[in-house]
Amino acid sequence: MKKLGITLAVVAFAAVAAQAQTASANVVGYVKQGNSAGLQIQGIQFTSSSDTTVQGLFGTTLPVNSKVYTYAAGTGPYDIATYQAGFFGLPDSWDKDITLALGTSFWVELPAGSASVTNIQSGEVSSDASIDISIVTGLQLLSNPYPVETTVQGSGFSPTVGDKIYVYSNTGGYDIATYQEGFFGLPDSWDKDITIGVGVGFWYEAAGPQTWT
Repeated sequence: MKKLGITLAVVAFAAVAAQAQTASANVVGYVKQGNSAGLQIQGIQFTSSSDTTVQGLFGTTLPVNSKVYTYAAGTGPYDIATYQAGFFGLPDSWDKDITLALGTSFWVELPAGSASVTNIQSGEVSSDASIDISIVTGLQLLSNPYPVETTVQGSGFSPTVGDKIYVYSNTGGYDIATYQEGFFGLPDSWDKDITIGVGVGFWYEAAGPQTWT
């Protein structure tokens, strides 16, 4: 995934708080995430120098019985962390602390009837001009590795005919883009161009492996 003018774009979307005055010009930013009852997919858009564990991302902000699901690329399975009620005077806590990688995404599930909760994902934006992400055959949960809004067409995939991208809405289900074979001399292309917001993750279903650059 290419950087695509990250500093200006991130400022435009109010995701960057400051730019360090150093030769490396590191950009520090944040993404405010809204969490509602039910499911949503969120992405990891900051480098490994940030705390991208479940505990680091959410701490104690989510209600008891909330869950975070990660998916092993290709065929699964899910790894699940649950925010559990404390017993015998112990505080509420996560039953495991999964580490989440840059450019991946995860499900967050809040129990039915939960009030909306906001958490802030913050850290350092990668200074690399592009980031290579391996896509395997089958399903995987991905996100733009930079905290900017993008589109399916503008994301820089090297798709195979039959590839699909699924973008999930907490209220509207999936919006699906399919990479289709061209006809009558037209090139292969995505059948629709879905916008993928800042902090949003998505499913990518690949007919074959590729490197997302």
